[in-house]
Amino acid sequence: MPSDLSVGIGAVCDTSQGGMSAFFPFNGLDDAFTVTDGVATAMNASLTVAYKYVIAGDNNTFTDEEMSDKKTGNTVVNQTVAFELKQINAVSGVQLTKLIQCDAQGVYKSKAGKYFWIGHESGINVTGKATAVSGGGVNDFNGYQVELVSENKSKAPELDASTVTAFLAIVA
Repeated sequence: MPSDLSVGIGAVCDTSQGGMSAFFPFNGLDDAFTVTDGVATAMNASLTVAYKYVIAGDNNTFTDEEMSDKKTGNTVVNQTVAFELKQINAVSGVQLTKLIQCDAQGVYKSKAGKYFWIGHESGINVTGKATAVSGGGVNDFNGYQVELVSENKSKAPELDASTVTAFLAIVA
């Protein structure tokens, strides 16, 4: 573990946009991507299918919370993906049950157009929940609120451009 800081963090543009625009779960796979310095630079040929969940609205978030405890010498990164899927229906309900019960991983696309690999070390379901919600008014949200949590030793790797292209080619 590094003991000294080695670089600064420069200014970034003011056009960064928060939120997620899509989530792509896939069955868990050891080393689904090759990661170097926090960047996924290649995709494992064994990863042959991922599924696209189209999400919309403002309640779609990802957090990558790193916590270090000097007393124990441990660092853990809690990754939480929370999103809403419109409309309650049987097909979505069955698929969400499978998602929160299986050994899955996933990639999320931010509204800024970046892709990140979630659950890269231990899968995405330390805890998971999918709640069907139907509001009381005609204009209220009707659909599923999904939350998936993963514990890892490092932050979610970002996929580089060529890896994004390879990954999107296997999305069903």
